Amino acid sequence: MMHRRSALAVVLGALLLSGCFAGGEKADVAKDPFAPLPKVEHAKVEVPKDRDPRAVEEALRRIDPCALVRPARGSHPAFPAAARPSREGPHSCEVEAVNGYHGEIEVRLGEVMAADDRYAWRRIDVGGSAVYANADGGGFCQLAIPVSFEHTILFTVDLYKYAGGWAAQPCVSAKRLVSRAIPILRTPAAIPKAPGPGRWSACDLLAQTLDGQIPPKHVVRMGDGVDGIDECRLYRADKSSLALTGASFGPIDTGIAARLVYDPDSARKKDTAIGGHAVEIMGKKPCEYSWRQWPTVSDSDYPGVVVLSAPTCRQVERMSRIAMRALDGPPAQRSDTAPQRPLLYEFGESDVPAVDACMDLNPGERVDCRPYVEADLPDEPAEVVRHAEADRNVNCALAIDAVRRNFGRQMIPVTVGAEPAVGPVDVTFARPQSCVFVEPEHGLEVWVQAASASLYNTISEVGDERVAGHRASVDRVSEYSRFTAIALGRASDPGQLIVGVTRQPSEAGRSRAAERRLDRIDSLAAELVEEHF
Repeated sequence: MMHRRSALAVVLGALLLSGCFAGGEKADVAKDPFAPLPKVEHAKVEVPKDRDPRAVEEALRRIDPCALVRPARGSHPAFPAAARPSREGPHSCEVEAVNGYHGEIEVRLGEVMAADDRYAWRRIDVGGSAVYANADGGGFCQLAIPVSFEHTILFTVDLYKYAGGWAAQPCVSAKRLVSRAIPILRTPAAIPKAPGPGRWSACDLLAQTLDGQIPPKHVVRMGDGVDGIDECRLYRADKSSLALTGASFGPIDTGIAARLVYDPDSARKKDTAIGGHAVEIMGKKPCEYSWRQWPTVSDSDYPGVVVLSAPTCRQVERMSRIAMRALDGPPAQRSDTAPQRPLLYEFGESDVPAVDACMDLNPGERVDCRPYVEADLPDEPAEVVRHAEADRNVNCALAIDAVRRNFGRQMIPVTVGAEPAVGPVDVTFARPQSCVFVEPEHGLEVWVQAASASLYNTISEVGDERVAGHRASVDRVSEYSRFTAIALGRASDPGQLIVGVTRQPSEAGRSRAAERRLDRIDSLAAELVEEHF
């Protein structure tokens, strides 16, 4: 998304520094119609916590990914009923396109999806469950079912017709597949169990190579690469890393890791032999051992390969010997870890560290984000400003009807707080003490704030623009943003209304329709002034 510093930075920086926040001694309202009121304090909301990663991993480990992709057969000429699913790894599976098409439908368990990525995708309702959708406008579409704050079950449709270019509407096929998979995932007894190597997760294996004894202040967690549950790493966890990264154990990576892959190009050389297996060695510090633990795998054209890595080859050799013995039997039972149930999130349930509709706000803007609490709206313009500065919910009460008339009933109000800014404020993150209207598809954000600072105090040059007869500064900031500040009286007098609209980075925000919606700020601003000021 485009970020641009503009007059908006000046406006909001000045608002923060101009004393527009209530507090201090009461002023004489007769002398100062905008005299600050005492702050209205609302109960703090509890931000959702992430699920137990071991419980999520345990639930994913048990799933046969091919059972989720098989319903794709017969859904499109590229995927006839006789098409054979192929396992790309213990917990990934695909059906390749035929009949003049190129590409595949693939499902991968445990794919990482951070909060920023979730915001950049549309959030949609499929069978009552939350699903993230992303399309590139060609024959490529991805749908991700969140299972924790970090991980998802990812479905990908990549379809190209040799004689006709990109296939049309790949998300239709993807959504149809996901809608068939969700009832399976909602019913634990109906979930087909992973066969053969799929009984193992990479974290099961890594824990065993450490003799089942995770070092103090360390944790094994699914990796952040493309292998999902089939990659696991040992992290050193401390308070600073948790504070910095929230649900993630972040950058403190010990370099000790395990991967399970089905790959014809891996472990082809024999650098040494351990336990009857030919082992390929790569590097010394760090060091990686790989071998073909399963020469043939059901429903796969590739051998099953184990890849272990550590800072030194001595460490990896010891880990490899333990792993080979362990892999000859079933995975050790984690008696203390039950699988996550339910595994899916309801559409209205937050799968990020934000409460209610705050999950649909740009992650960088969730400073003390709270759901809207209904507030009374005074009749007099100066009283509207005074109450809005004392209780940011008043900004929502001021605008909710007009916003929904202009931008749709799906717009949901939340309020945002912020610490006083020092220096320039980025246009994308500058909405202190305001009301923001968000939508689940992450197409637009609309924000509104009534403030006591004068237009001249916050805009260095005020032109001749007018909104509903009031002096205003109208800024077509970019193709992604619109901003309007309107004086409630004379431009030099206290009191103004600030309205902004920004397009967001999702497919919905990138569309031409979203660009046209930006211009509705003009009718929104006019309605607000005519109705309340």
